[in-house]
Parts: sequence; structure tokens; C-alpha cells
Amino acid sequence: MFGGGHTVGVLALTPEGELVMVRQFRPGPDRVVLNVPGGFVDPGETPLEAAARELTEETGYVSTDLELVVTAMSASSTGQRHVVIARDCRPGGQMKLDEFEDCEPVVLDVATVRDELRSGQMTGNEIVYLGLDHAGLL
Repeated sequence: MFGGGHTVGVLALTPEGELVMVRQFRPGPDRVVLNVPGGFVDPGETPLEAAARELTEETGYVSTDLELVVTAMSASSTGQRHVVIARDCRPGGQMKLDEFEDCEPVVLDVATVRDELRSGQMTGNEIVYLGLDHAGLL
């Protein structure tokens, strides 16, 4: 069992119904993968505040319409994983990556994201599935 803080994953939807995702290097698979924006919830921060911050830091997109979908348990840590939908996402923020982050924002249609999920080549699958299901996009 690992300790660890709470994390948030953001299913970010544009006004056109596309998804704002990130391509970034992940050490586990040792390659660049597609994922949702997200990260740790800072002390004193709510999951929705963390979601808004992570969305902007990793993609440069902003949203004022955020909804907490579910808080899930982790099988391997004491931290919780918060799944958030951010609607009406638009460019307008300043990306602010951590020293070792290398995120490239990409905007994809829902069909492409579903194909990526089915291929097994995406990380954060549970966040995407839960978010798409909640939004009625599966």
C-alpha cells in the first residue's frame, strides 16, 4: 500500500463537444501517451479548484463550468481519485508546467478518444470512461 495525496482527472469538453487531452511522456510505459489533464490536489484546495488549475496549467484552457462526477478509491494507495467534467473549455489561460512535465495539449473528437480507449494505448482510462458515461457520450 502506498501513501499519497488525492488526485484529480479532468474530462474537458469544448463548446463544440470535443475533448481537450494531453500527450505527455509517462515513465511507466516509457513513452508519450494520451491522457486527461490532471494531477495532485494541493493542501487546502477543493477537487474543483484543483481541476480548474490543472486544466489551465497543462493545456492553457479555462472553464467555469466544472462538476465533480465521482470520487473513487485507489487499490494501491491511500489517496482518492476525483473525476471532474469541465464544460465550455476555451483557450485563454497560461500553461504552467512543472519542471519535469512535458505536456502537449490536443483537441480530439469523441469518436477518436473512444478508439484510443479501446486500443489500450491511453492512460487514465477509468476517468475517461466515467466522464464520458456521465456526459452521455459513450
